[in-house]
Amino acid sequence: MERLRALPGHNPPAAFENAHTNEMETMHQIDLIGSYTSATALSGEEIKITTTRKDPVPVLCRELVKRGVNPQDHVHVTRAGKPVWMKDRTVAAWAGIDITDGDTDRLRTVKYRPFSAVR
Repeated sequence: MERLRALPGHNPPAAFENAHTNEMETMHQIDLIGSYTSATALSGEEIKITTTRKDPVPVLCRELVKRGVNPQDHVHVTRAGKPVWMKDRTVAAWAGIDITDGDTDRLRTVKYRPFSAVR
């Protein structure tokens, strides 16, 4: 189990030192706003994603990867300042899934498959 400890003087995305490897890691905070919007800050810029019928956190994490964020960085998801998940996940873990909201069933987690253009 990986334990992270905060380093003083760092603001989100916060820097952490991995207790096992002593390597620096980054923690990104993503805020959920309503059902289909998530937001975070990267280099002083707010990035906000709104989706329909899909959890916005994986979509936002894919955008972070496009912008050069290390996929092994950790993500802490909050709603109104309170943690949503008990355990933080990596950007790569979030970017690799989609969570969809169906008409007749509950939320469904599936492996992310990028849309490919019809040839």
